Amino acid sequence: QMVYAVGMETYERFVRALGRDPGFGPLPAHNHGRLSIRPCAFRQANAYYDRECGVLKFGYDVAREFAHGRSQPGEHVYTALSREIVVHEMSHALLDGLRPNFLRPTLPDVAALHEGFADLIAVFM
Repeated sequence: QMVYAVGMETYERFVRALGRDPGFGPLPAHNHGRLSIRPCAFRQANAYYDRECGVLKFGYDVAREFAHGRSQPGEHVYTALSREIVVHEMSHALLDGLRPNFLRPTLPDVAALHEGFADLIAVFM
């Protein structure tokens, strides 16, 4: 629910700011034109937007022995529960819908633009 709620809020803010539906990147036919979200896709403390599959994938890992506060050593930590990570990855999918060629590595700065844009959206939200 967390991933879906934050993803939809990000999408709605893009719609409101642009005044139109930004869409997502080129989604495969088997997704029926929908972006899929997998909150526990793999065991690694990472998350990413998979353009070929049309999926936002979020990982999970085990808290290390130096964990403090709510994360106890040995407990699972899910990247999908971080608002900033969800907004960041959703921004990649939305930017891909607006400008699909920004994922084409024509220059070294292209990937940096994608990452910087997604980071800024996460900070602003």
